[in-house]
Amino acid sequence: MPRGMEAPVLPKRVYRFGLFQVDPDAGKLLRAGVPVKLQEQPLRVLCLLLERPGEIVTREELRQTLWPEGTYVEFDGSLNATLKRLRFALGDDADNPVFIETVPRRGYRFIAPVSATRNGHGSDEALESAAAVPTNGNHVLVEEAARLELRPAPAKLSPKRSRGGKIGRYAALAMATAVLVWQVVYWAFPLPGPRIVRRVRLSSSGGVEAGPIAMGADRVFYTLRRGGRYFPMQVSLQGGEASEVETPFPLAYVFDISPDQTSLLLGGAETRMEESALWIWPVKGGAPRRFGNYTCTDARWSPEGREIAFSSNGNLNLIFSDGTGLKTIAHFGGSPLNLTWSPDGENLRFTTYDAVSRLHLLWQINRDGSGLHEINPLKDKNTSLRDGVWLKNGEYFAFWSGADSNMSLWLTREHGSFWRRSERTPVQIASSKNDSIERAGGKCAYDSRLGAVTTWHDSKFLQILPRDQKFASVPISPAPYSVDFSPKGEWVAFSSGKDGGLWRCAKDWRDCTSLTGGKLGTDLVRWSPDGKQILFRGQAAEGPPRLHVVSADGSSPPRILSPMDKEAGRADWSPDGRQIAVSLDSVTPGNEDAIYILDAASGKLELVPESKGLEDPIWSPDGKWLAARDSRQRKIFFYDIAGKRWIPGPEGKIVAYLHWSRHSKDLFYQELGAANQAVYRVEAGTAKARFYRDFSEMLGSQAVGCRVAGIGLDDSLYFYTLENKSDLVVLEMDLP
Repeated sequence: MPRGMEAPVLPKRVYRFGLFQVDPDAGKLLRAGVPVKLQEQPLRVLCLLLERPGEIVTREELRQTLWPEGTYVEFDGSLNATLKRLRFALGDDADNPVFIETVPRRGYRFIAPVSATRNGHGSDEALESAAAVPTNGNHVLVEEAARLELRPAPAKLSPKRSRGGKIGRYAALAMATAVLVWQVVYWAFPLPGPRIVRRVRLSSSGGVEAGPIAMGADRVFYTLRRGGRYFPMQVSLQGGEASEVETPFPLAYVFDISPDQTSLLLGGAETRMEESALWIWPVKGGAPRRFGNYTCTDARWSPEGREIAFSSNGNLNLIFSDGTGLKTIAHFGGSPLNLTWSPDGENLRFTTYDAVSRLHLLWQINRDGSGLHEINPLKDKNTSLRDGVWLKNGEYFAFWSGADSNMSLWLTREHGSFWRRSERTPVQIASSKNDSIERAGGKCAYDSRLGAVTTWHDSKFLQILPRDQKFASVPISPAPYSVDFSPKGEWVAFSSGKDGGLWRCAKDWRDCTSLTGGKLGTDLVRWSPDGKQILFRGQAAEGPPRLHVVSADGSSPPRILSPMDKEAGRADWSPDGRQIAVSLDSVTPGNEDAIYILDAASGKLELVPESKGLEDPIWSPDGKWLAARDSRQRKIFFYDIAGKRWIPGPEGKIVAYLHWSRHSKDLFYQELGAANQAVYRVEAGTAKARFYRDFSEMLGSQAVGCRVAGIGLDDSLYFYTLENKSDLVVLEMDLP
């Protein structure tokens, strides 16, 4: 190159076909001037086809372009998924193509007329689909131009030019009319709001857990519960009989299905208190494989299948599908849940739980770890938001607000429409209160469907008779969650399954009186030894659970006993009624549970020696022992009051619901981690547990669990059944 000459600037090319325009350098696809969301790989395929219109681009060429040597991916399925996304963005049909033709066993060909503009302006360069035909700059065929004598136009205005000016004025008038019509349509005919048009019930067995729901192209995976066992099921989206995804784990969940529909991200665990080991599980046979040594609370494949996002021990991680390149992009006090990728794979949204505000929060972060921020479509900082998922290729975002039995499903439009005015504020389309829909989820980036759990709550209240351990019904409905009898047995206090409040009834469960007015959620009820007061844990609309006491006759309102900066656990009176043993936990994350002795008169707190990491104390009736469990809920400990020392007791998977026998001889407890959720008993200060009774006959087609709620003066154990008649439904929606 001669000195002083600069290197030539390569012209930029913008392709046009039909209503579409593609700018490869900017990575944009426009339809009638409006941006169309399209992931990187489908756009690269489109550009490669546009560079060679009318020619066959082989699958091998596409493989080399999209996945360089050394990249591990299931090629056929991933390429098919990429072409599916591309055709979806173009509105094309593989069986009756307008733009992209499949050449069997060879590759693909772009069949529509294409033109290209240099440097983003100037004249178009025609690119014929059948074959490239040379043209000059005026769109005249070169061979034809050679046979014509092109002369300069005469200086004076010809009639032809006059006609051209008139045509231009008509064109301008037509353009102005079109703009006016567009404005009228835009403002006078807004897009209607989203709505549910149909519910399709896919299961009828009951016991469907409101956990991960993974929706594939033709089937959906969900979790079923029977006692202490959780196992994944699959069913066709067309309906039919569901089948179990067999695993060797007591607890197993399907987190996601791969983009090529061949593998599952599956978690397996021994108990609910631990993270799940992450597995790659084949959909249709083959050997499963452990994904490294990673454990997680949730995991999702990226839309193109190149990476996996998973949460573990408070970290949000990304890793390549071959197990390499692990990186942590965010850290929280608790592990992120309900991970969901945007359809273009550029960012993630997820849920965290804030222990201080006791709310679930929605977050978004970019794929490279930048741009972390909270999202709150409702603009309400006092409401939990969770379980988000994109719909209709990212045009809508669905999420839940609220908690427990008062949750609402919302849809918000992520992008406005160019042609018609659209509402951008969230629209409520369902609620757990009115529609019996409890949770929703699913990987639905390409359609307008959500997998959801619809629930009808029911329960029974029974007792285990001490003489023969037979079950006997108790005449109260709905079932209470926690019960305790007055010292002389003439009264019973309980947390109501109806309004969550504290009630007092006669021993025959009649003549009932509300002691809290339904203003508090209550549990862990204990009568004072003199029968004049009732201790309970209360949960207000805001703040952590706190220890309360109320007059047994209802003559005074409840008052708080525990510190305002502490979260209260279980509490129990000493036999003389002067002290209360209570487990307290700081609302600040990272601090351990511990057991304290509260002076009932002065309110002074004293830490029980070596009790950090222990919770749920219960005082033996003879006053000699405190029993408690560790915060991992694996082991029971006995505290010798006189000797001031802790003695290890029995271990289990999940030990819960500790109750002393009335003569302090035995401690009853329930093993929730076992399939039959059996009750055991153990002598004070020992570790050898003895089987007492299980609930295998109750854990049938509807009852998914049983919980010990209290003990009577005759050592009858009272319990309630969890009969969540919950099933899987698919919500089909109209999303304009």
